Amino acid sequence: MYKSAICQLAPNPIPSTDISPIIEYFREISGNEQLKIKGLTSKTCCLLAVCGFMRASEIHQIDDAQTTTIDGKLKLVIVAPKEKRKGRPIIRTCETSCHSEKFLCPVESYRVYRSRVA
Repeated sequence: MYKSAICQLAPNPIPSTDISPIIEYFREISGNEQLKIKGLTSKTCCLLAVCGFMRASEIHQIDDAQTTTIDGKLKLVIVAPKEKRKGRPIIRTCETSCHSEKFLCPVESYRVYRSRVA
């Protein structure tokens, strides 16, 4: 009841965000291989955050040794050492698919990042 009353006060209770400047920026810097490490890291983190609905803390906890790519799908393994269940660290997975546009593909971006940095 209260929520509906509050929602009626605002003209559009669900804010919209225009991400076209971000997409245009990624289109301009399309080549992952030509990016410097800092730019490649930023791009990869941004794509993982958006495509995998991941927070920065989760991206930081990705275990590269357990992460796999199968049939164009990136399966990220996130290990949260401080979070425990029955005395063992909680391990979560996040699966992300390829994007048809290579410059927006988190799988390709992660592959290049991992080959150059890790």
